[in-house]
Amino acid sequence: MIPHVTKPFAFAQSFAVRRQKVHDCRLARCRGELIDYGTRKMQLRQICFTNQANLMNIDIQLGEISHIIQLAIAPVFLLTGVGTKLSVLTNRLARIIDRSRVLEDRIQATTGADHTDAYAELDTLYRRSHLINRAITLSTSCGLLVCIVVAALFIGDALNLGLASFIAFCFVLGMFCLIGSFVYLLREIFVATKTVSMRNIHSRQKQS
Repeated sequence: MIPHVTKPFAFAQSFAVRRQKVHDCRLARCRGELIDYGTRKMQLRQICFTNQANLMNIDIQLGEISHIIQLAIAPVFLLTGVGTKLSVLTNRLARIIDRSRVLEDRIQATTGADHTDAYAELDTLYRRSHLINRAITLSTSCGLLVCIVVAALFIGDALNLGLASFIAFCFVLGMFCLIGSFVYLLREIFVATKTVSMRNIHSRQKQS
């Protein structure tokens, strides 16, 4: 009688154990899916945070570039002034060359006449041309240095280079070149006005 009772009991016990194992497996699977969902959610949050950080970096870079462009506006306006001055200097040099050619042709045309006044005027014209050439050289150097300043501003920001001292040196050197160019232009104007006054004095002496 005992074996017939123990077999169903053992079968029921084994069935309950299997059922518990299946239940445990399902719970473990559900927990794994929950863990996977949590990790995926964290990954999505990290991706969102990285995208927001990249957008903020892009906005910062655009702001820095706009600030650099604002800083470069002043040297660009200086370049326009230097270009205008160069056009004035080249026009004055062209007039000096034309006047010297007229005097040289006049001297060659009249060989036996007295050309002391013409030679004196040629000397002053040569002096004026040298002054204008120096002014043009300094103005061109100023323009080149200003272009270097603008380029160094963008290169230093793009490559994160410490070019502040170099930029300041180039800008100050450009200002000194511009000052020297104005000084030579003033000297040339003084020489031109002096020759005009001397010419008027000689013409009055000849008339008297």
